[in-house]
Amino acid sequence: MLLDASMVKVIKGQRRYNRNVEIAKRVFLILYVFRYQNITWACRKLGYRRSYFYFWYNRLKGANFDIHSLENRRRRPRSHPK
Repeated sequence: MLLDASMVKVIKGQRRYNRNVEIAKRVFLILYVFRYQNITWACRKLGYRRSYFYFWYNRLKGANFDIHSLENRRRRPRSHPK
């Protein structure tokens, strides 16, 4: 099982106060997978790849299920050697 019921409550509670559309789409995908317990079926139904789901799920899990971890990160280096 990917998530337990307590984690779903935490995610749903954070989702209420979120206004970022990209985060909302990613949270919806994760909750959809939890509801139907089938990653392949849910990703196919919503039009995403399984690797897309696993990428965002692992990032969410690594951040202790804080949905702000689902924001896009900058790809530019923070510093330059010179």
